[in-house]
Amino acid sequence: MPVTLTAPMAWRALNRHSQLELPLAATLRGQAIIDTGAERSVIRADVCDALGLPRSETVALRGVTAPGRAPHGRARLTAIRRAEVTLAGHTFAVDALAADVADDEALMLVGMDIIRLGRLVLDGPRGELILTFPPAGSRPMRRPPARAEAPRALGFAVHRTRSG
Repeated sequence: MPVTLTAPMAWRALNRHSQLELPLAATLRGQAIIDTGAERSVIRADVCDALGLPRSETVALRGVTAPGRAPHGRARLTAIRRAEVTLAGHTFAVDALAADVADDEALMLVGMDIIRLGRLVLDGPRGELILTFPPAGSRPMRRPPARAEAPRALGFAVHRTRSG
């Protein structure tokens, strides 16, 4: 999925008025991978550095390793980096993790922190994945009606008891 990454507006303005004049990229465009198994979005660490994305806290990162990469037995430390991410015509301020991405050509993994703000549709026969977001200022999307029946009791009940 096409993506555009930039540093937050206030951060770009600060760098513009700084005497340091760091040679940072203003914007990077590329591809993103949709990852419904990721709670948070992940931006490649080298991309974070190229954009000069501001760091906030350091967190432990644990998860599934990309195919072909050596698995990590323990959690690794990484920084949370603030970015402006533009996907499907919408821009989001995102606190993403700086880490490796399975595909070196992809700039980032789009996790559930962004996906849950829109609607993700997979059309298997056509091989299409469509991510859309409601227009800014509109009411949130309604959840589609459930297609499954409500769970039925299995002949037992849970009772609350008094305990001392």
